Amino acid sequence: AVVSTQSTGASELRVVVDVPLQGLGKKLRHIGVDCRVLEDGQDVDDAVRISNEDNRIILSRDGNADRLAKLAGVERVYKLQSRGNVTAQLAEIISHFNLVVSDEDLFSRCAICNSDRFVRVEPDLAAALHKGTSSGDVVCEVWERRHTKCGEISVNEDSVTADGTVLQFNKVKSNRFSENLTFWGCCECGKMYWDGCHLQHFKEKNNL
Repeated sequence: AVVSTQSTGASELRVVVDVPLQGLGKKLRHIGVDCRVLEDGQDVDDAVRISNEDNRIILSRDGNADRLAKLAGVERVYKLQSRGNVTAQLAEIISHFNLVVSDEDLFSRCAICNSDRFVRVEPDLAAALHKGTSSGDVVCEVWERRHTKCGEISVNEDSVTADGTVLQFNKVKSNRFSENLTFWGCCECGKMYWDGCHLQHFKEKNNL
């Protein structure tokens, strides 16, 4: 695969990541890339199937990448060259695909499940749900990529949405709820996110 000469928005790239690159997959989701990650036990055949079904580029390395190129075609596979850490791998992908990462791209997908839909929970409600003092169902906004409101959903006193997703307030440190933060719960897996200094740290660490 040749280096792209045209810039591409991070949210426009669609990839499937091989098992040895699972850590890279999570980092790609952090910058807004639509990224499927192979789970332990899945193999090259699964990567090819997902690539064909969803029109995704396969990211792999070493011998696996060579086998995938034969199965899927060299134009559908990118073989990572970096032998460094995940930060170096991310930099290689950004450079190779000439990705433009905007502030809106950052943390616009769930790092755990790749969903781009989030339940927005205002500070007072978040604190009540964490303490268990919320009563009855409350309607919350649903946002796509945390930037576009796309609907509403009810959340009960046990932090369970109408779709059955448990918002994981129990995994957030208690002091966060006194900082007047707006929380974002992944609609699919319930992982919680919030804006804070970690966003700037991530940008600085990855030269974004």
